[in-house]
Amino acid sequence: MNVIINGKTVYLDRSDVIGSGGEGTVFKTKIKNEEIAVKIYDETNFHKEEKLRNLTNGIFNLNQQVLQPKELVFDRKGTIVGFTMPLLPYDAEEIRSLANRKYRTDFGINNKIISEIFLDANIILTGIHKQGFVIGDLNGLNVFFSLRKTYWIDVDSWQYANFPCPVATEEYLDPMLYSKDLGKGIYFKPENDWYSYAVSLFKSMLLVHPYGGTHKSVKSLTARAKNKITVFDSGVIYPKIAISPDILDDSLSQIFYNYFKRGERVGFPEKVLNNYLKNLTECPTCKTWYPDSRKFCPVCSAKTLIIIGKPVPKISVKGVTAEEFLATKGPILLVKIQKDMLKVLARENGHIVLYTNSGIRKELFRDTPGTRYDIFGETLIVNPSYSTNLYLVDISGESPIPLEKTTTQKYAQTRHAIFRASVSQFFRMAGSTLLAGSLTGKTLVERQIIPVVENQTWFSVDEESSKPFVFGLFHILKQQVFWIYSDKGYFEFNMSPLTPGETLIDLSVKFSDDEALVLRKTLDLGTEYLLTEVVDKRGKIVSSNKIKVQDHPHPNIHGTTFHKGICLHATDSGIVQEKVKDNTFKTFAETKSYVSGGDQLLKYKDGLLVIKEDRVIYLQLN
Repeated sequence: MNVIINGKTVYLDRSDVIGSGGEGTVFKTKIKNEEIAVKIYDETNFHKEEKLRNLTNGIFNLNQQVLQPKELVFDRKGTIVGFTMPLLPYDAEEIRSLANRKYRTDFGINNKIISEIFLDANIILTGIHKQGFVIGDLNGLNVFFSLRKTYWIDVDSWQYANFPCPVATEEYLDPMLYSKDLGKGIYFKPENDWYSYAVSLFKSMLLVHPYGGTHKSVKSLTARAKNKITVFDSGVIYPKIAISPDILDDSLSQIFYNYFKRGERVGFPEKVLNNYLKNLTECPTCKTWYPDSRKFCPVCSAKTLIIIGKPVPKISVKGVTAEEFLATKGPILLVKIQKDMLKVLARENGHIVLYTNSGIRKELFRDTPGTRYDIFGETLIVNPSYSTNLYLVDISGESPIPLEKTTTQKYAQTRHAIFRASVSQFFRMAGSTLLAGSLTGKTLVERQIIPVVENQTWFSVDEESSKPFVFGLFHILKQQVFWIYSDKGYFEFNMSPLTPGETLIDLSVKFSDDEALVLRKTLDLGTEYLLTEVVDKRGKIVSSNKIKVQDHPHPNIHGTTFHKGICLHATDSGIVQEKVKDNTFKTFAETKSYVSGGDQLLKYKDGLLVIKEDRVIYLQLN
């Protein structure tokens, strides 16, 4: 695609796409040795062009952490088709990641760090308002963070002067604006942004939405928000995965109460958050930062005490047999099943430790937060954070032995390296080729699998299969091409298409024998949807379903397990069985004592493994 920037022709290649949203595609390019981002709209109109001319006329003095439009981009006919803007830092993450327990575990995120990030956000947002802007659609996808600093995108959709913000994300939108047709008026005020800010801070600190939890009669989050039924109300079940509200001090708790229960709308007081940060103390046991006004660490006092090293015996109660396979002294980072062998990586006192269900415990090396791992056979794959380097390490002996260093590609949409491992094979990308490798002695031997689209390919593999079963997708501009590579061959196929303004925001694939369960979360006009599809090894769609996320009883897509058309979810009420084709649910209440929402489930032998933060439990239904 050729465009005109500052009077010169610039070619934008599909391999340079770094993001796509509801109204356009973002490319990375280089002009005068400077890397910049270029957003190209799917379509433009007079109002967009007028707004862009205003945004790029140099009258605004926004902080450099606001990635505002810089120069107009034209097509060959002289029509405005987009704009340039600064690139995000290479390690920037969406701020919604702070409300993800696994991300927090992998990167060592705590409430001290979160407070510092949101203090920076507070300062930036105040400056944005002083320039006459109201963000309107302030959500977890358009604010990023890196090294305690926040970065703000989608400036072209912000409300200012007579230009409205036409859409907002339900989860963050002030309930006072639910009934408004946002594209037809100037409805947003700065206090509505501060409400969205408070939602994001609350979720980041407590891992639950202020109107989250479960209510018997008021099912949806938006309905509870309208009625100011908070997660702390007596009729609401507080999620087990959420952090105790005692992690907040009294002043911060009062601010949240004022916002979400009393309906106050004011600027979020920077002083309260700053005082909270200054008065945090670190728990010597679990390393949680909590207010020094609390007598005990809220996280430690909420945990069930387990004596590490003394295995819990088998317990058979109410039709369930439970056995603790292993317990670690730190958070679990990876679990791999290789036939009947269970391998677990945990972080303990800054070191990576390998456990197996046969009783082996080996300390490997020091860990750097954010490093990603995988295992095939007796080989550990180490991927330093935000790097494309992959280090292969032999972990079969008493001490780890480095084998080889190689590389893979990043998936441009997430900026993370893409690699996967099955029982005996290792998959990576080199140039425009997907490779499958295995070890011959200590040497990595690889073969070409299929051509791929450079920097625009995502894939997942059946980890427990000895035969390759790979599901993937290519991004070709805004189009997504789905494919499967298996022992049946290579197949490209169509899945349920997204609407013109719909954006893919999360994806997970679960494998079972000859089928793959594909779970996609999308965002369309501010509403999140869950698309659930089962695909066979030839790319044939077996079943398909689409539902609003807030209407799905168990929308967590990453901790589930799938087997023969049945999806199992870990919930606070016990394990829930979902018949995917029929979209029907059954709860095994007898498992309630052993699982909670946020646990990972894996099929193992004739039962299930429940992966908790620092334990692995084996469950069998009698």
